[in-house]
Amino acid sequence: MGELRIRIKFGEHEFEGEGPVESVERRVEAFQRMIAPPAPPPPAPESEPIASEEKPAESPENTVPADEEPAQTDETAMQVEQKTAPPEESPLPPPLRLEQIMHMRGTILSLSAQARLPDAILVILLGQRNFRRNESVSGIEIMQGLRDSGFRVLRVDTLLTKFSRLGSVIVMGEHRRRRYRLSISGAAQAEQIARALALRS
Repeated sequence: MGELRIRIKFGEHEFEGEGPVESVERRVEAFQRMIAPPAPPPPAPESEPIASEEKPAESPENTVPADEEPAQTDETAMQVEQKTAPPEESPLPPPLRLEQIMHMRGTILSLSAQARLPDAILVILLGQRNFRRNESVSGIEIMQGLRDSGFRVLRVDTLLTKFSRLGSVIVMGEHRRRRYRLSISGAAQAEQIARALALRS
């Protein structure tokens, strides 16, 4: 029978054996079982689900009749529908009827309704944009429109400069080549004035 000599070191454990092969192998197996971690416990057998505890019978006062349950469901559905319904759209402004308050003579737009001078300037610029697609109105066109509207003014550049500072009018060019057009906020302001004038006319 052959001889076997073996030395095993596992962490802090150490084994050394010498002798017949079968004897050494048995001792090696015993050493491995000794240092091996304990085997995990076998899985517990599947058990039947535990029946829930029976709830005490409700008193007749707390019991809801079966015929009323659909009503609660419908009420809940209505509440959900109300929560998910889109917000109501704000009413549209009245139509812009510039033809009711303005006259057009060639390239000149004027007012047929009474208005304050600053309001008339904005509405004339609005009329130039809507009727003539003119986004570059000259001072002469504005002055002539004001005169046809009944205003007697010598200059409007001061008011137009004020509108420019307020952001209602955009000024382009310099001196005699200066041109004017409404900004987005100025157009909204002019439309509001025009609607008010149309309602009074």
